[in-house]
Amino acid sequence: MRSLTKKASNSALLSREKYCWFVEKIKYAKTAVRKTPADYRRLKKFEIIETPDGEKLFSARALGDKKRQMFVPIDEVYDIIAEYHLRLNHGGRSRMMVELKRKYRNVTAESVLVYLSMCATCKNKLPKKRSKPSLNTSEISENVTESCNDTSSNPISECSASNLEIEPEDLLRALKYSTYKSPELYSRGQVDILSVTNELCEEYKYLMVYRSFISKFIHLKAMKTLNVDETVDELLIYF
Repeated sequence: MRSLTKKASNSALLSREKYCWFVEKIKYAKTAVRKTPADYRRLKKFEIIETPDGEKLFSARALGDKKRQMFVPIDEVYDIIAEYHLRLNHGGRSRMMVELKRKYRNVTAESVLVYLSMCATCKNKLPKKRSKPSLNTSEISENVTESCNDTSSNPISECSASNLEIEPEDLLRALKYSTYKSPELYSRGQVDILSVTNELCEEYKYLMVYRSFISKFIHLKAMKTLNVDETVDELLIYF
């Protein structure tokens, strides 16, 4: 987790020193007689709340918003992710992010993926890559040739698929693709885009369905068009 502190200066990951600096700056801004523009910006975005564990940094709630999320320093992120991971019975990234975002503001999906990559139990749960079945093309070619050489009756009917020695089920099984294992942990999924209305006055005409193969979660997102940029923007929410 310590390596993640090398991200950009505007990253949501906060070192212990940066976290304490924010707390002191916001406390000063609340009591300052003459506030600077930076003080007003901090007071608009953050607030300090006294908890049983001491003073904690929270995101300021918007008017009418009941959700309050807490910021944590990076040296606490590992223990928080580990606690939620075990609580969810080794849940995947999507399940964990849903639960973590209920309370924490700056626990990122990247941090969760780093933790999951080190979990031995989750590594053993990954589907193993199956070998691709070999297709004996020479045998199929010989069977087709032998059937077509017999012209005692209608050659078209004699060469139909029903007279081939290979069974259709065997052919489909031989041609079936092997399971692809993504190099990125917990990144496999399926995307479908459905047309839900033909009314011209409706703003949202499509529904994107994203299925995560690992967590089995299904995410639904309304879309206005079939534009590639819009699809990518919506998918980035889950990644």
